Amino acid sequence: MNTYYRFLRAFALLAVLSLCALTSLLAQNEIVPNPNAILLRNVWMVQGQPGEKVGAGLGSVGDINNSGADDFAILNGNDGQWQVFVDSQGVRLHTPTWTFDSGAGVPWRPVVGDFRGDGNVWVGFTRADIRLIKDVPYYTARLFFYEQRNGLGRQEEPVAVLNTATNQDSSSAYPWEILVSDIDADGDDDLLLVFGSFLRKGARTAKAEIWIYEGGPNFQLDSPSVVLKDTQENYSDFNATIGNLDGDPYPDILIAGNYYDGIPATYPVRMKFWWGKSQLSNLSTNPDYAVEFSDPDYPRISFALPFLPLFDADGDHIAEFMLPGADGAWYTYNMGAVEKNPHNRAFTLADADNRYVGYTGAYKVGYLNDSLRRYEMVGRLGGGSPGGDARLVLLSGGKFGANPTYDSYYSASDDGLQSGNVFAAGATIPNCRGTGWDCYLTGNGSWGSNNQGIVVLLEGGTYIPTDDTTSTVQEISTQEHPAAFHIWPNPVRDELYIAWRGDLKNPPSLLVVYDINGREVVSGAVEAWRGEVLWRCADVSAGTYFLTIYNTNGTMIASTTIIKQ
Repeated sequence: MNTYYRFLRAFALLAVLSLCALTSLLAQNEIVPNPNAILLRNVWMVQGQPGEKVGAGLGSVGDINNSGADDFAILNGNDGQWQVFVDSQGVRLHTPTWTFDSGAGVPWRPVVGDFRGDGNVWVGFTRADIRLIKDVPYYTARLFFYEQRNGLGRQEEPVAVLNTATNQDSSSAYPWEILVSDIDADGDDDLLLVFGSFLRKGARTAKAEIWIYEGGPNFQLDSPSVVLKDTQENYSDFNATIGNLDGDPYPDILIAGNYYDGIPATYPVRMKFWWGKSQLSNLSTNPDYAVEFSDPDYPRISFALPFLPLFDADGDHIAEFMLPGADGAWYTYNMGAVEKNPHNRAFTLADADNRYVGYTGAYKVGYLNDSLRRYEMVGRLGGGSPGGDARLVLLSGGKFGANPTYDSYYSASDDGLQSGNVFAAGATIPNCRGTGWDCYLTGNGSWGSNNQGIVVLLEGGTYIPTDDTTSTVQEISTQEHPAAFHIWPNPVRDELYIAWRGDLKNPPSLLVVYDINGREVVSGAVEAWRGEVLWRCADVSAGTYFLTIYNTNGTMIASTTIIKQ
């Protein structure tokens, strides 16, 4: 147990700012382990029965039971059933509190948003409908929304339903992706349904459309407020994502896929952008900018087009993403790069801002080791696990972007489980343990020899051993939170751990220990983003001491008694 704690301490105390200076924008950054890299802590897990395909989809649903920890849903891929799991009194339940019979996968996560802007969050799940047209099955979708504040599981009827069959005269319209974002930055979420193809009045088209339902007090699902239209037929592997790509206050939309061009047929890969505006009605109907990837000057994106997660590893609030090259490396495009206009970037290999080798893909995992939420970690997939299965490594962010030295890792075989890839679906779960820190939920419906499927919740932030009855963890309250700080063990012999929540708006800056006569014994500045500090006190005389915690303004925010043995 002591060795395990030391590894967890290493993760919590990693310095995300101590990054190597980049000698050039395209320096070859080989991804290697930090000597102190730790195995991420598995704090909750569900394995399916043969054929269940548990973990085909998953995602956060917010804190639906007001326990102080965010909850989540996972998809049983065999029967298309969503199951909601909650945290109750600090314990994550393994029995679902509510189920929704979907019969569909896409989207592979719940749809969550404050669409009316009143703080009443809606949680949506999709149900597929089949229509036979000339004995050929076609699909449409109904999106059922339930109110988070009423507690999922106590609602027999949805608060609203969107039916794609009644929108835009579509005989067959099933979304390839569903996105939620406040596109016009007016304080409420907008709903985006992304379609790759349609059947309308017996004619099929593969010109993608994005239906946007504008949020606000009059939010409605009868018809889209705005429809964005692609101008070319896509062929396969069509994807869409949304984020701040140009630095203004408004999120932007990115689509990418293989396209179909003429006879003889060619299938070029293209990315296309819509730039956000202050009003949805001002969005361009057709894409504002498009780029085609053609060898050898561009990344080698083939028919197996990767999903394009956007992340902010350098803390500038402008998105970055990674694309694969024919050389096996992955190229980073930082849309906030100085002296590069995101509205006309070339996206060639030479235009990339960094190059990473040694691992594949890019996974958005959240702020797992930065309580100030400045630098997102970036996940990369590779090998090196005991069982030879896929291992996810996490790179810390910093002002230069993702650090090529990874700080934590996880695979099924590293965790003593049956070897196999557990990273087909993933989602950040904010405050999953009620400590203010992000966690990462990952799963794969195809895991296991009989497609049992698996879902694993990986803990971020500081590990507080509340599950260890020998550690005597003590909570310290502040005006902000009744358990803002934790200390252990107390009484202490050699080392006292001091940890704090990951979401404190009034974080610590200075810690001072006084003796019973008010004399200072030790003091030290702390970096709030770390979430933890250690007082080594083996040489301090036995007795009673007072730990006092100050914020950045020098104001005392907490104090407690320490017994030194």
